[in-house]
Amino acid sequence: MKFTSIVSCQKALLVLYLICCFTVTATATNYYPSEVGNTWVFMSADGGEQLTYTLQAAEDTDVEGLIVLKITSEVIGTDSTSTDIYSITVGNDGSLLLHQSITDQGILGIAEVTYVPPVTFFPADLPLGHTWQILTETTLELAGAVTSTSTIKVVAIEDIQTPAGVFENCVKLEINQKDVTAFTVLRKTSYQWLAPDVGPVKFLSDQGILFELQSYSLVEPTTEAPLMEVSVEQKPTKNAQEIKIDIQLNSGKDVAGYAGLVAFDAKVLKYISATQGNYLQSGGIFIRPILHEDDTYTLSLDVGDASQTGTTVTFGQQILSVSDFFFQIPEVPPELTRPNAEYWGISILGSAALGSDTHLPVTTDGNGTLVTLTFEVIDPDTPAIIALPDLTLSDAFDTPLPVTIREVVITDLVPLVDEVLLTDVNGDGEVNILDLVRVASNFGEPVSDENAAVDVNGDGEINILDLVRIAQDFGKSAAAPSSVDE
Repeated sequence: MKFTSIVSCQKALLVLYLICCFTVTATATNYYPSEVGNTWVFMSADGGEQLTYTLQAAEDTDVEGLIVLKITSEVIGTDSTSTDIYSITVGNDGSLLLHQSITDQGILGIAEVTYVPPVTFFPADLPLGHTWQILTETTLELAGAVTSTSTIKVVAIEDIQTPAGVFENCVKLEINQKDVTAFTVLRKTSYQWLAPDVGPVKFLSDQGILFELQSYSLVEPTTEAPLMEVSVEQKPTKNAQEIKIDIQLNSGKDVAGYAGLVAFDAKVLKYISATQGNYLQSGGIFIRPILHEDDTYTLSLDVGDASQTGTTVTFGQQILSVSDFFFQIPEVPPELTRPNAEYWGISILGSAALGSDTHLPVTTDGNGTLVTLTFEVIDPDTPAIIALPDLTLSDAFDTPLPVTIREVVITDLVPLVDEVLLTDVNGDGEVNILDLVRVASNFGEPVSDENAAVDVNGDGEINILDLVRIAQDFGKSAAAPSSVDE
């Protein structure tokens, strides 16, 4: 912050004032429009000075998300101008962090301050009565060392009228500043007002000079939807000879179908089955390889209640072969290469049921499981490798949707859990209240592949006996699944 008590320059009072305009906050009221390109123009009450504030993207910087605030002061009717520059980022909590300031101090020269680490310049929230302090230390050629302490308090919520319009529910800030040099101690008080979704609209300097907003231009904020993410997650199972894998979708939006590829080491695992998950509405299309009792694989195509099976199936005008959906992979990434490994790929394709009105697949938002894969463990002594190298999502019009694949490669099977620790039904490594809640939420329900883990005693029922078993093991630790992010 510039040393404004020595230099009688009104624009300095606006520095803190406009700082409010950068903070991205999750509070209900946004006093801090932070988009690059935003501009505010202020005029003093006597019409003698104009201040223009602009937000620009920083250039030639290694600091991610750095924003440059430029404040240009013009004395009307003259060629006198000056510019101050503030380099700012927004913290994870929405607070403003000041990295550097370069300010024109008039006859005292240019003050350049670098903050390492950056300082909190403005908090994320502005409740009535909230108070915070800002400490700045710098050196000026003529004044020497300067220490400035500003105490800012939210003192009122008011409606403000300016040449740029009437703004309701503005936050009024009282700024008490103490400046200390080797020669003197100076104190002053100023007031600033911030309008919701606009930013600064008015301030009153310690010298009684009023500045009001004349005009402003705000760039429309861009709201990015949560990124859709697909991952492979291992499910705990009581059967040590079996492993189950969920293909999980998080933050889905307008998803009507998917097509994916799962790779695994056939020397360690044997593919058993694929089951449609709970994400898409049932009754749509599901295509996957199926295993028969004679250890041969064919293809299965489900369309609503109708099914086709065979080495080939007809899908519309296409003839699909089991070799399109279950095949050996001749080459694998170097990080998956190991002696005697034999990699196979499984293609999975699914689509939601058609809507009765639109005759288009019904789309789904949120989180859920697309597919659950079951494997038999052939070699329990060798780490298993299951990877998800590719998966695409589509909307109701079969248009591809952006998705990020968390390239999770599972390299360790869930160890054979001692029977007493089957009470860790959610597989998080501990027997606790979460396991009780999981059983209680399925109480009285029939046992299925999805909720088999909550049938703790394996009697085919989910009842009070399962809750009792968990209570007996409460607080014990269990072996949890492990995975490696690539």
